[in-house]
Amino acid sequence: MRNAKHSFILMLGDHGAFLLPPTHLKNAIPVFAASHDNQEQQAIMDELAAAPQTPLLILYDGDNQHTKHETLPPLAPWDRAKLIERRLDAAFGDHALRGTLTNPDKSVTLLAIKEAKPLAALLDRLATRPVLSGFVSLSAIECLLMIPRLAPKAAKGWACLLTTNRTSGPRAVITCDGRLIYSRLLSPLSKSAAQTAKAIMSEIKALHDYLARFGLTAETPLTLIALLPSPLHEALNDI
Repeated sequence: MRNAKHSFILMLGDHGAFLLPPTHLKNAIPVFAASHDNQEQQAIMDELAAAPQTPLLILYDGDNQHTKHETLPPLAPWDRAKLIERRLDAAFGDHALRGTLTNPDKSVTLLAIKEAKPLAALLDRLATRPVLSGFVSLSAIECLLMIPRLAPKAAKGWACLLTTNRTSGPRAVITCDGRLIYSRLLSPLSKSAAQTAKAIMSEIKALHDYLARFGLTAETPLTLIALLPSPLHEALNDI
């Protein structure tokens, strides 16, 4: 995320929010707030208020993030921008927040968040803050840079990154040649690591079958990268 080194980062999901302060704020600490815990949410606002001139970057990890890939014809920059805007309107005209990502192959990924009440409520509470970057990124997009760093061979071909965050739960991010293909939240974590691992692998198999429409066949290698708690790693290895 841009300017992340000197900014607060707030990860916001359907289950809650996690605030990570920049390292130069020596007295600030990471804070988690559950979705319906007003006291914990106020703790986040208090920490932001203690450093009003420090920018805030929001990383949205909820279930209402949507993407669509578009291949564009060769156009002059001005015409290209107008075409992208028209396609964004056509695909996500009724969505609250929208944006685009230009891929290395010059194709475009359209991004949108439809109904995100926690995000809308947060932005309302932050409206009076002196410094607010206004920059909202999707967790799946930020994962694009992580995948080749964690597994260099995943920079080419198909890859699946599994993560789990307290703010939203397990998420799968699927890429091909560094381009985002698909992302969604998986079944919530259960008390049993074995049951959770079984459910995740079942969903990954179903996802693999769904991605056949994008060119992922049974013979296509798929690099699996898992950033998960140790018990869950062990249960996945058993499977």
